[in-house]
Amino acid sequence: MKRKSIVALTFVFALAAGAFLLPTIGPEAQAQQNCPEIRGVIQGILPTPYPLSPLTDVWGGTIHVTIGGEFLIGGLSGNDGGETQHGARGGRYQAYLCNPTLSDVLLYPPKCNDSITWEVANAVFGFVPGKVGLGAYKGNSAKLVSGTGRFLGASGNLNVAGPYILWADPKSPWGIYGRWNGELSGNICGVQ
Repeated sequence: MKRKSIVALTFVFALAAGAFLLPTIGPEAQAQQNCPEIRGVIQGILPTPYPLSPLTDVWGGTIHVTIGGEFLIGGLSGNDGGETQHGARGGRYQAYLCNPTLSDVLLYPPKCNDSITWEVANAVFGFVPGKVGLGAYKGNSAKLVSGTGRFLGASGNLNVAGPYILWADPKSPWGIYGRWNGELSGNICGVQ
């Protein structure tokens, strides 16, 4: 009889614990599902011919991404922030991500209203030894700070990296031109 009471009491305790824990686990599992993976490529140009913020943006170009398996294309521009010894601090980039079935999506800047903006606290520009003008950009731990349209209220962390090349040209406003093949990865939460 005592054994049946212990088994029954254990069963009741397990049910009570389950009833208490399920509501706590549920929202967390839901949050994980609402943070799809974002992966993409950036084809950047320095100086950007189409700055989204004309007074501050120096890099720009096209961006192609998948978010949870959905393909989007668009335009991007921004800057690396203030220079440090081996990189920059406080960079900020904005990308418009549009459905490729829109007829005007290939216009730059794009005509859609869906954008994300991320900030890079610290970026590193590694130069390839012995190769003038070749380097590798690394903007790990970028944070999504704002969004518009279907990305309004979105958040997440990104890694942005890729090789670049720079060359001198007196016709450029900064005396140089550049190309960058960036790769973007991470998670984005709150996409509508």
